[in-house]
Amino acid sequence: MSGQNRSNIKKILERFYAEYNFRERLAHDPIEFPHRYSDPGDIEVVGFIAASLAYGKVGLFKPVIEKILGPCGKRPAEFIMNFSMKRDAGYLKGISYRFNREEDIVCLVYMLSCVLKEWGTLKKLFSNFYKDEDIDIRKALAGFIGHFYEIDTSPVYGINIKPNGLKQLLSNPRKGSACKRMNLFLR
Repeated sequence: MSGQNRSNIKKILERFYAEYNFRERLAHDPIEFPHRYSDPGDIEVVGFIAASLAYGKVGLFKPVIEKILGPCGKRPAEFIMNFSMKRDAGYLKGISYRFNREEDIVCLVYMLSCVLKEWGTLKKLFSNFYKDEDIDIRKALAGFIGHFYEIDTSPVYGINIKPNGLKQLLSNPRKGSACKRMNLFLR
């Protein structure tokens, strides 16, 4: 791309940014949820949960995300990091969404907790797979999501399985998914 084209595109994008009402649009976008927090860990965890459930109609998935975040209080990253199946799974009782049963929601939170306990942040896990020389982030996403699929889910389901409802929450580029929701999380 020539310098002139780059300059023209930059001007167009800057004008669009200046004129666009982001606050109004935020109310209709799952990205609204991480914007409620200032701590990077909270933003990351909430963004992941919101992106994972961001399929279907906004008016349907937003209340589900609210129910999941409710027990997390003001420090969602801390709550998830310290999540205990025995102590905390009951907080998610009765929460389901479309193809996701209650157990799938609990498992998403459980897996997220496992990742945070091992890596500290989702960014560290993703960065482990991200390589500057890759032409896109497909390999990094595959490694990132693949790590979730390696987690033993028997504390949730009784046996180590990955049912379709859970797979719906964790789209997998190795299975041909475009991973739109995971790309939403990354932005």
